[in-house]
Formats: sequence, C-alpha cells, structure tokens
Amino acid sequence: MPNLLFLSQNQFFAEDLVSQLNLYLPDFNIFREDDNSTFFDLILLDELSDKVSNYSSLPVPIFLLGKNGVEYENIDAEIIMKPLILTSLLDCLKSGIHMFDNSEDGYLRF
Repeated sequence: MPNLLFLSQNQFFAEDLVSQLNLYLPDFNIFREDDNSTFFDLILLDELSDKVSNYSSLPVPIFLLGKNGVEYENIDAEIIMKPLILTSLLDCLKSGIHMFDNSEDGYLRF
C-alpha cells in the first residue's frame, strides 16, 4: 500500500479531494500531515510551492497542484494545474508509483 502525503492549507478542498482519492485509490494510505516518522511513497502539495524544497531531497515523486495563471519556475516537482481533472490526477499518482517502483536508482524522472 503506497503512502501518500497530501498537504493543503484549504481545509474544504483537502477534505473533498481526500474523500475522492479514498474512493478511487482504496489501496493508498493518505496522510494529511508529516509526522517525520512515516515513509511516503508520493507527496502531493496543494499550491504550496514553498514546501517543495522541504521534500526535494527525498527519493519520492512530488506533485504540486498549481494555481492557474501562476508561473512556477525552478520547482523540483511535477506541476498539475488547477482546475483539476480527477482522472488525470489519479493517472499521475498511479504512474508516479509505477515509475518510482521500476526506476533503477529509486528516483523518479519526468
């Protein structure tokens, strides 16, 4: 079971997205906070581009839900622009796990 860390400052959006992720990705364990003791297989950040650097040294795929109309430069994450298409987000998360599991050095490369 992959562990997904999902961080967001928008409580309403986060609760809604987590409920949808739980429905469509029942084999994922979704965490809403980093307890510094759990190993995460994926990291999903909602408009928190300043947090990417906190996790960029980890050998895990990082996805950033970006705000439409904002330029993101020098971000070490795969950017998924809002408004979201749920199936596209699910595909990205599933492929992130698949690509990471099958990479030679444990690092995801896009």
